[in-house]
Amino acid sequence: MEELKCLDKVWHKQCFKCTSCGMTLNMKNYKGYEKQPYCEPHYPKTTATAVTDTPEMRRLAENTKIQSQVQYHAEYEKMKGTKTQIADDPEIQRHKQNTQIQSQVQYHGEVEKKKKQEQARPDRQELGNSTPSGYSKSFFGLPKASCWAVLISIFMLLASIFILNFR
Repeated sequence: MEELKCLDKVWHKQCFKCTSCGMTLNMKNYKGYEKQPYCEPHYPKTTATAVTDTPEMRRLAENTKIQSQVQYHAEYEKMKGTKTQIADDPEIQRHKQNTQIQSQVQYHGEVEKKKKQEQARPDRQELGNSTPSGYSKSFFGLPKASCWAVLISIFMLLASIFILNFR
């Protein structure tokens, strides 16, 4: 006869049955509770009992609450939409300045200035294709002032790209 050794006893293979329903069990499908074999459906469920309110239990509950995601989420919801103050250190100031240089608002402001300057400039046909007074021709037939503005804009763009790539 074969025998099984578990739950601190030696069992005959035919006697190893669920205490509740009598189903024959083996080493793979049994569960032990108080040194008695049970099948999965009849395994006694342990239930929580009420524990008195002790200082230790209150401390544990408070620690659990602090560590839980519920507390974190509640604080997140409370702070949502408010600004978080960040210290104005030199790195942030430099980044803010670079961002302002590259911003679309400033770019559009420069475009508007150039449009106004072009509108204020006399037409070349009115002047008989001669160079306006105060200007001397430069490359592509543009006045020197426009060339300098283009060069400065290109330099600022390259400098900001260099700074962003090598910080």
